[in-house]
Amino acid sequence: MFWIVTLAVMLIHSTEDYLGAFVWGALVYFVAVRTKSLGACVFMHAVGNLALGLYVMKTQQWGFW
Repeated sequence: MFWIVTLAVMLIHSTEDYLGAFVWGALVYFVAVRTKSLGACVFMHAVGNLALGLYVMKTQQWGFW
């Protein structure tokens, strides 16, 4: 199941983002298995998006979006 989740996360991202998406997918899988909660994964994704959004707005590195 780990590989299915991780590869699915990778495939919905751009090829240049595959390494980060692999790490992110592995973390999401770990959180899902550890907490047995999809809500925890949704919250993790929201916090990650917020952090990235704040970083992009502060540094104006629009390529991350």
